[in-house]
Amino acid sequence: MSDDKIDLSVLDPTHDGPRWERLVVAVAERGRAARRRRLTVSFQLVAWLRPALAAAACLGLLGGVAIATSAPSGATPTTASAADDPAFVLAAWAATSERPDTAEILRVLGASHGTD
Repeated sequence: MSDDKIDLSVLDPTHDGPRWERLVVAVAERGRAARRRRLTVSFQLVAWLRPALAAAACLGLLGGVAIATSAPSGATPTTASAADDPAFVLAAWAATSERPDTAEILRVLGASHGTD
């Protein structure tokens, strides 16, 4: 192991003054050119298009999830025709884990089978 200091002056970018100045001017000019391009209306519309589409996709996804998970548990029919619909009654039974007796099942499905 050596206690000698390492000479890093070769890595100094300002060591070659004229080259450094050209580099700074070139970077500044690229920045000015990019700024001029960004001031157009079309560039602003394109720049905002991607985040707007991402936001719309997120809102659509969240809305779809909200609709899918907001299935009414133990929902009651809002009209008399919905209460008579066998599909609605069967779905309500399935959603609430209700176990109706055999006569009620046959009544909903429309079969009498001597249960009069």
